[in-house]
Amino acid sequence: MYTCDEIEKRIFLAQYRLWHQHFESTEDRKTKVWLLSTEKSPFISSTYDFNSGSIGISIIDPFNGRRPWLLTYDTTVRGDNVGLYPTVLLDSQVINRLDAYLKNQNSNSHESNSTRQFLRFVVERNYDYNLAFYYMESVLTSGIEITKRIGKKAANVILQLHTMDQEVFLQNGRIIPDRKRCRVYAKRYGLNSIDCNFYNEIATLMTNQMLENAEKIRENLRFIADYTYTILLKIVLINSSQNLAITEKMQELCSFVENQFDLLLGREHAIAAYYFSKQLPSKFIPFKVKDISFEEVCRRLDSTARDFCLLRLPETLLFAGNEQATRLGFPCSAENAIRKIGRLITIKNAISLSDNYLPTEIEIDIETLQQELGEEVIETLQNQQQRLNNIRLQAQVEQKRIPISHEQLQELIAELEKQVQPFCKE
Repeated sequence: MYTCDEIEKRIFLAQYRLWHQHFESTEDRKTKVWLLSTEKSPFISSTYDFNSGSIGISIIDPFNGRRPWLLTYDTTVRGDNVGLYPTVLLDSQVINRLDAYLKNQNSNSHESNSTRQFLRFVVERNYDYNLAFYYMESVLTSGIEITKRIGKKAANVILQLHTMDQEVFLQNGRIIPDRKRCRVYAKRYGLNSIDCNFYNEIATLMTNQMLENAEKIRENLRFIADYTYTILLKIVLINSSQNLAITEKMQELCSFVENQFDLLLGREHAIAAYYFSKQLPSKFIPFKVKDISFEEVCRRLDSTARDFCLLRLPETLLFAGNEQATRLGFPCSAENAIRKIGRLITIKNAISLSDNYLPTEIEIDIETLQQELGEEVIETLQNQQQRLNNIRLQAQVEQKRIPISHEQLQELIAELEKQVQPFCKE
């Protein structure tokens, strides 16, 4: 009998050999495959919590402690090395915590203690932490012009942290400038001095640089967020309007999405399973909508759809890099609902058969569900998940996109909102 780890290792090696044969026989230069091995990641190898009282910040590990391996023609046939660099993706709540800490470094509040723990962790390990998601989140929710204004403030916060004297911080938690680090940033952005306006000047340059393609980013994010929002509306509608078993609710959702989109992304399927089994915080997706106004239900679902963009960013970064430098993204949030759901859904593998983004195979924390639902229901859900993975693979082979326009998606959203409204509090 093999242990679970031995079985996973054998599966990984079999997948590796198959892809190696593919690249060797076809000389395919476009396909990129990320496989998660059983080898423990040398980077962030689990989700880390920095808690003080009931307040906390989490760095979420989307790879479930495993090391990602990139398989391409160059890495498998030619044996090229891959440069992997961990980067912590901060959301707006974490930025606000960091800003508050800078303004009151002597505080021993739970928020300050939690923030201090987080900073110590990334400083000791020399991990990058940045505003990539913060800018995306702000562009999506507030628009480009507002993001230019608030983005400069956020950039100022990060610059003060990136240029601080790290030894002083590790000794006493104080943040003071390290002039050597400041000069490095000044040179990078073409400044001749590090005068009193140094941070503001670089913050402006950094924000403008990050927002060069803001309109295109906003369009792409809005479509993805609207897609997720549509699925969340349908999940709430199924739960509110029909007295069905969990497996029947899941099948209803799968049928709806396949008919409308011809494709169901894995995270939405997993979220539905947790939701129908009452494993999600109500703030994330309200369970009893009869006690909540329609406007509040829509607001929560839209917020959750945007939060999903943070959880999806790691796989986007996998395909945005190259063999020389690929960033491993680790979402970082102070939002309790995101901190919880980030643990439950992790990346299993990711395959791109072209230069375009394609769906990623994810896996869910079965043990959490099994305690609530039992083995029979879990087996049904796993079969559904496997079927979705097969559909996803076929979509990759055919380079299939979600076959719905932005206008059609808005019409579908309006119809679903109309159907959900009668079940909400008047």
